[in-house]
Parts: sequence; C-alpha cells; structure tokens
Amino acid sequence: MSARLTRHLQWRPPGGFGLHLDVYKAPRERAAYLLRIAAAVEHSIMVQYLFAAWSLGGPHLKDPKQIALAREWQTTILDVAREEMGHLATVENMLTLIGGVPSFARGDYPAVSNLYPFAFALEPLTKRSLARYIMAEMPSEALLKEHGLSDRIGKIAGLLRVRKNERQAHRVGILYDEIVNLFTAPPVSSVAGSKAGSYIASADIQAGSLNYQVRPGEWKLRYDDLLIRTASNREQAIQALQNISDQGEGTGLTPLNQSHFGRFLQIYHAFPDEGDWQPARKLAKNPTTDPDDGKASLIRNREAGIWAHLFNLHYKMLLMFLTHSFAIEAPAGQKENSPRALLITWTFGEMYHLRSIAEILMTLPLGDHSGNAAGPPFEMPVSLALAAREPDRWRLHRDLIGASQNYVERLENTRSGKKHASYLQGLRQVNAKALQQAITLVGA
Repeated sequence: MSARLTRHLQWRPPGGFGLHLDVYKAPRERAAYLLRIAAAVEHSIMVQYLFAAWSLGGPHLKDPKQIALAREWQTTILDVAREEMGHLATVENMLTLIGGVPSFARGDYPAVSNLYPFAFALEPLTKRSLARYIMAEMPSEALLKEHGLSDRIGKIAGLLRVRKNERQAHRVGILYDEIVNLFTAPPVSSVAGSKAGSYIASADIQAGSLNYQVRPGEWKLRYDDLLIRTASNREQAIQALQNISDQGEGTGLTPLNQSHFGRFLQIYHAFPDEGDWQPARKLAKNPTTDPDDGKASLIRNREAGIWAHLFNLHYKMLLMFLTHSFAIEAPAGQKENSPRALLITWTFGEMYHLRSIAEILMTLPLGDHSGNAAGPPFEMPVSLALAAREPDRWRLHRDLIGASQNYVERLENTRSGKKHASYLQGLRQVNAKALQQAITLVGA
C-alpha cells in the first residue's frame, strides 16, 4: 500500500494536530482512545500545575507585597489544579460509560507525542510556563476575537516561538470537540442519510455503568465548585464534556475571567519579567531519582533521594487507590465503611501527604553544583494494572503501605527526618491504621 494511500486511511480531527486513528475502527473504540488521551492530558497538566504552584513563595522573598502576590497566585493555581482533578474524574466516568477501562497513565517528559498540548515539564513557575498554560487552556480564535484578545494572545504565542525546537502549544479544547462529535448522533430525521460509523451507537452507552462512576458527593469534599459529572446517556455525556471545555476556556456558563484561561492570563500580566524579582523558589527542573534519565535533574543528595522515593511511593499509592475505586460498584446509599469509600478516603489522604513531602523536598538540596533545591519528581510507576482477584488488590495496597512504613523508619534517623519528626510520626500512625484495614480486607 502506498504511503499516500496509507495517509488517507488515517483519521485526523479538525486542526490536524496528529491524532492517527484507523477510520474503520468503531466509533466507540475511537472515543475510548481519545478519552484515554484526554485523561492523560488532564493528569499531566494537573501534575505540572501542582509543581508550579508549590514552587511559589519561599524564604528568598522578603517584601510583604511580593509574599502576598506569590501566595495569591499559588492559591489560584492550586484551585485550577484541583478543578483539573474533577475533569480527570469526569473523563474517567465517560470512559466507564462506554465500557472503556479507566486510565490514570500519563505522558512523562520529554513528551514525544503532539497529542499533548505542550511538552511535559516539571518546573518552577515562570512567565514562559504561564504562556504555555494559557495556550493550552485557550478558547477558539472566534471567542478571542470577540473579547478583543487576539493580538494579546498572539504576543504570548510569540514568546513561545523565541526558542528553537519549542513545539507550538495548542488548545486542549480541540481534543474535546472531537470526542463530543463521536457522542453526537444526528437527528432522527437524518439518520438514514448519515455516514455509517460516525458516532457511538446507543447500545454502546451503558446506563448501568453509573454505579461504577465517581459520584460528586464522594470526591467534592468541601469544594463545592469542583466539576465532577456522571452520565447514563448520550446527552449527559455531551454536557459533561462541554462543561470541561467551558471551565477551561470560558466558552459557556463560566465567565472568561473565571475560566482556567482567564485566571492564568491575569497572573501572566501581573507576573514579573525575567531579571525582575522571582516569585518561585530555585528548584531543579524535572527532578528524578532515575540515574539513567539523562534529560532530567538527578536528585543526588542522599536524604533528598529518600524523601523523593517516599514521594513516588505515595504517588503510586494514590493512583492505585483511584484505579481500584473504579473497579468496585458503589453500594446503595453512601456507606462510609465500604471498601470503595475507604479507597476514596485514602486517595484524599495521599493528596495531603504528597504536598507535605513536596514541601520538605523543596527545602533539601538537589546535590549537584547548580545550587538548586530538589522538588517532587512525580515519577510514574511501571504499571498501574490491578490483579484479577479482589483479595490480591488489597495485598498490593498492604505491601505499598508497608513500604511507606519502611521509609519512615529509615528517615527518622536522618537530620531532615528529625526536623520533620512530627510529620513522620503522623504518617506512621496513618499507615498503621490503613495497614490494619488492608489486612482485614485481604481476608474478606
């Protein structure tokens, strides 16, 4: 088959940013593929936003006005990252709706695929990284023009083209537009003339999957604005996907200045230029514990390395708890002592631990000659696969919690461990309770 003919058999969405899918694949399979990409994108940008937000502030700031600004921007970006978590949950719900397997995988740096809005990078917040976030959350050109933002965004885009080999950032919304298209069935009157295989069949939309989807009441905690949508039919799925785009871009019910795009744009215009005061700590870019990763910043300091491994372990625990929670049907009513509720409770506990360990890492040296501090590595585990048998899934959690206890014991005798003894003591107590719960469920 000629290369030209092969290209014609590849499916590309409007905008042509490189989604390669065989047009003969069923729409449900195409939608599941794109939803997995959307989940990876939401996961990736959430992690990058967290790293950027955590980088703000630090002892180098002395001016009260600068400290207040850094704290304000940190709060804003943490709110956006939290909302991205809601987007991730909603995408997983839509995957569940069509019988897909929930996916918490993500692209690592450097991103080789242009399916992501920009190359993955864990880095302190700068004007340049803000520009990438703006381009990713950006609404359509028509809406930019309507709000008189075309020239302003053009200048921001120009900043990203200054450096060689910098891939142009693109809108996440393009991806969601295509997924919505696959869910959208033509009116009944035009079905006979519609193109076969262009949208997900009604039989592939499973109302019964609602019992496996994340419910807003389970995840919202005290954050009432967290957008988590469930769906049992085509119309609800389309609305959920459009809500995600709306909160990011400000294209509907969300005012533009309250969208992710609008909030990043506001920070960008107030953010100092290079050479001016720096709101972020001097952190390593792309910190890693992997000595074979030549494109990242290896954490060489021994104590920082132990904390980094502990961080990675709890990141894996969080992802495994999430993955497992989608494999358990929700009990009738809100049962706080159910296995599913326990996993969700553990998940939110891990979010606290990740931030606490990240704050400690940002006070420890990277261990090279750069003078940079270490930071949270967010390294993906080798696998997020669940065992086939339910008791074996709880055995995995038991073993991970036990590994955390081992790290706690190792850190307690270090200088940084003694400095943060109260946190380690609290973690030890939380682990002990969770370990007992996991052991009980292994035998269930």
